[in-house]
Amino acid sequence: MKFLWLGRSFLLPFFSCLPNVQAVHVRTPEDSYLLNEHRDAEFMLCLQDTQEEHGWRHKVLRDAYDLKIPRAWWTLEDPNAYPYFIQNVRQGEVDFIFTSARECVERYQRRVQPQAHRNTIRVFWLPLAASPQHQYPLPVAADAADFVLVAQSYTYWPARRMAIDDLILPLLKAGHSLALFCPEDGWQDYPEIRKHRVGGETYAENCSEHYVHGRIALGINCQNGLPGDLFPNTTMTSMRTFETLACGKPLLAANSTAYQFLGFENGVHFAWSGSPEQTVDYAKKMLESQHSQDVYAQQGRDFVLANHTYAHRLQRISNAIHSKADPRNWR
Repeated sequence: MKFLWLGRSFLLPFFSCLPNVQAVHVRTPEDSYLLNEHRDAEFMLCLQDTQEEHGWRHKVLRDAYDLKIPRAWWTLEDPNAYPYFIQNVRQGEVDFIFTSARECVERYQRRVQPQAHRNTIRVFWLPLAASPQHQYPLPVAADAADFVLVAQSYTYWPARRMAIDDLILPLLKAGHSLALFCPEDGWQDYPEIRKHRVGGETYAENCSEHYVHGRIALGINCQNGLPGDLFPNTTMTSMRTFETLACGKPLLAANSTAYQFLGFENGVHFAWSGSPEQTVDYAKKMLESQHSQDVYAQQGRDFVLANHTYAHRLQRISNAIHSKADPRNWR
């Protein structure tokens, strides 16, 4: 399969390493000639990014239309970036929208306007995923803490604060050790968590090296919108969940309905907790049983590799473009 990749590139290595895949990267305006050279590409994929200036991309997207190359936007930061994308998408410059938030499918379908020269923009759910070529099990360090957390704080979201109250603080109060990886300025408003920082921000390519510093991984990386959030009742599972499981780590996470939509089962692929008491109980059982940790690690990794890799996501994009995909299903 050959496709064009427009702009942002942090996920590109996870696609370009796949067998029988050619991802042609259009990095700058000067690379526009690549569209004509690769006009037989199956589609063009652009990652929506609120941090970059999109001006030059608009011309490239119009050029792709002239060459009859389907144009797909993947909005990775939904639901939080949804207003930005709606405000900035231009008439006639996108054929498909892939959103990381399942509940945003209907939001986009209601808001995007039919194009005069084409049918209505088609919208699909496309969760993030794991790359087993980059995320894989490594032996746990001899001095590993009880738990390892790789996460930004994002404590301005009510759902994140609830996850902290239900998952992290009860474990610290119970005397468990923690290895925290986050940016240098992270977790300033939670000094009792920040003092456990042992390293800086980790990227997807090297996260395996960080998870060796804890016996069990903690997960607070799933958006689960509450009243007061920008979009209540919305869910989005970040790449951390998939990467952690691909690294073969037993995972204890804050509760979210998003996991069930993705086919995960509580107590099978990993454990998720909805209260401080449940967290402490899960932690005790998992830490006391190496067998339990091994079973979680194996079952979680097996399920992710069978269902939630970037190879699966690439196939879903292709299926959507060829009218073979359900908008609200991750398969």
